[in-house]
Amino acid sequence: MNADATKRILQVTAKAGETMKLDATSSSDPDGDKLAYHWFVYPEPGTYRGSATMRRGDAAKADLLVPADAAGKTIHVILQVTDNGTPPLTRYRRIVVSARRSRRIREACSSRRS
Repeated sequence: MNADATKRILQVTAKAGETMKLDATSSSDPDGDKLAYHWFVYPEPGTYRGSATMRRGDAAKADLLVPADAAGKTIHVILQVTDNGTPPLTRYRRIVVSARRSRRIREACSSRRS
């Protein structure tokens, strides 16, 4: 997941109001089975209470649209990878995204205070 082959929870930082690229193309199956991907936002453990959107959530590469009002909050994303073996086996990976203010948002806030 994003070049991290460990099994631990991945902690990343993203700019609020921008798109974060997520990449699971390095995933593999020891039997060589075909893999199906599903990325989704897991809202309950995160501190962001709005709606975050995934694009291309059923592909190896997906995008998380980090909301502009998510700065200072966390968004939890789950990657679910399932093989097409018999029986199908599934693994999960959690990504905790800490949203920070982008320069564009900081400048807008600063100009309002002037």
